[in-house]
Amino acid sequence: MKEASVRARQTFHERLPTPIAASHISCIWIQRIPAGMPPYLHRTVPNGCVELTYELGAEEVAVIGPRRGPVVKLLMPGATVVGVRFHPGVAPDALGVPAFELTGHTVELTSIWGKRASVLAERLAEADSATTATALIESEVTAPLAGRRGREPVAAATLDALRREPSIDMRRIAADLFVSDRQLRRRCRTAFGYSAKTMQRVLRFQRFLALNSWNPRETEHGVGRLAWAAGYADQPHLIRECVALTGLPPTRFLMETRRSCGPSHDHKTRFAPFLPAPTETD
Repeated sequence: MKEASVRARQTFHERLPTPIAASHISCIWIQRIPAGMPPYLHRTVPNGCVELTYELGAEEVAVIGPRRGPVVKLLMPGATVVGVRFHPGVAPDALGVPAFELTGHTVELTSIWGKRASVLAERLAEADSATTATALIESEVTAPLAGRRGREPVAAATLDALRREPSIDMRRIAADLFVSDRQLRRRCRTAFGYSAKTMQRVLRFQRFLALNSWNPRETEHGVGRLAWAAGYADQPHLIRECVALTGLPPTRFLMETRRSCGPSHDHKTRFAPFLPAPTETD
């Protein structure tokens, strides 16, 4: 009981960006590991996005590229990490590099922005709170983007199609957009960091997680229903994809998620695109 209560104090909260940044940034997040609790083993899974992160007191801002598989990191007591998550396909415009150069990598922002990133890191080192730090990163990222379109049109249309129809065929997307299969792949790799087919896999799993967050007490039998609702052919299809994307089968992954996240993690902003819009009576 004591261990569970201590673990529950680590927190992860998301918020929407300011209106001026909303076309480029999907959310701002803050994660805290209080002093006095054990180190926290944090598992992240692919979400199709590029993120900027900064641990308070560090000397560098990090860029996390699009992931194909899980990343498990040990966060030490007393750590506070803040992040800015771009919408899928937006990072190349914001950072100035194609997304495929970042896929599967975490790099220092100075390797992309040079002096500009060093100045930002110096300002972040003087920030007196996580809220101030997130505001600094959000402002630095969005100021040069004011008035820009936000997303490459083919990639944007592909993303919309994948979110609308989880099982849509890639050839249909290419035909609807009047581009060749090869051009669709090339433009998606530049925008997303990988092909539309891989993005489909990532979004399908994110939809499954969102539905599970809506039904957190589903049994193993219920997980099969959620798999179907998320767009999987069957439960074995979900199992194969879950192992590839998280390193664990679904039941173990969801148990770990409930144990480590629980009520102290808020992912409503991340999951919002995959859930029904709330009604006026909700």
